[in-house]
Amino acid sequence: MTSEVGDALSDTIDRIAATGAKIVDSWPDGVDPDEQAEEFSRQVELFFALHGGEPTTMTVDQLLTTERNRLAARAKWQRYFEDIDVFLCPTSFTVAFPHGSTTIDGRPYEAQVFWIAHASLTGHPALSMPIGRTATGLPTAAQVIGPWHEDDTAITFAELLAQHLGSR
Repeated sequence: MTSEVGDALSDTIDRIAATGAKIVDSWPDGVDPDEQAEEFSRQVELFFALHGGEPTTMTVDQLLTTERNRLAARAKWQRYFEDIDVFLCPTSFTVAFPHGSTTIDGRPYEAQVFWIAHASLTGHPALSMPIGRTATGLPTAAQVIGPWHEDDTAITFAELLAQHLGSR
């Protein structure tokens, strides 16, 4: 992520920690973020194939493996949320960029989905919330991911965090 996003997220986490909240700096056990982002790409391909886009070239065995991988990822996150209330991460690796850009901060436009892939793949509730502004006034955001079927946990956390952060 860019330093602007990283600094805003780090500042937010420091402010949360200052309230006495326990901070765990780790991904769920067994979760490989890059692997899950790739798995999400396969799910997107299937979505479009099932909704009139280009037909998939996946075999039935590959399709079943993709679905098993998605469910295994969900199970890993569910175990994580047995002890953790929410997962806080960037919404995107950068702040706003010019319309029509094909690369952002040296990365392809498609890389923007990396951070949203994890909740999207597993079906966990997630929301994006403002956490500050850059020196030039662009908004920065964090994504709050909550336990499966516990949308209110993510929403309540975001509301409380917004109150704590004030107008930033």
